[in-house]
Amino acid sequence: MRGGRTDLLGGDWETLVESIRGQVFTLPKETRILSGHGGETRVGEEKAGNMFLGEE
Repeated sequence: MRGGRTDLLGGDWETLVESIRGQVFTLPKETRILSGHGGETRVGEEKAGNMFLGEE
């Protein structure tokens, strides 16, 4: 999965969001996510509550 900082050279917000929606949001909603910059979450929680990545 491509991802990471979009403010650095080569970073692209649309690519990041497409990658998350296509590779993470397709996993079962109970799947744990350990992002490295916050507490544990689950795919379903992010789909429902992430204002930047919520489902289209």
